Amino acid sequence: MKRNCKSDEAPNESTIASQPAKKTKVKKHLSIASPSGTYERESQWEGATLQIVKLKDNKIEFHLQAAHGANTGEASGVILLFKNKGTYVGEGFKLTFDYRGNVIGVEQSGSGFGGLNVDAGGLYKKTDDKVPVISSDN
Repeated sequence: MKRNCKSDEAPNESTIASQPAKKTKVKKHLSIASPSGTYERESQWEGATLQIVKLKDNKIEFHLQAAHGANTGEASGVILLFKNKGTYVGEGFKLTFDYRGNVIGVEQSGSGFGGLNVDAGGLYKKTDDKVPVISSDN
């Protein structure tokens, strides 16, 4: 008896196609005149969003959320940029920001940022020029 039912196929003969990780659409012609906006870092298992608001006197307010699977981490604050670099010190971790136009490099040291395998470090690409609203309760 010949079987044509897909449920009889062996697991390695699956007809389900794997799909690549979702890519964020980046707006063309993003401003490099101001760091204000939303930046994203993505990969298959982890992603992160960095929101920046430019303040007076070379300061920026930021809110960063990162995830690895179901684990998350979050940090917010105001930092001074000197020569386009600034540092935020949290409980058990330090984040160093390096503003490079439409990209912000973030380096993390310490392990107190978030859950298991959550890392805030990496290159964040600007995806939106709109100035985000960062709540003070973050």
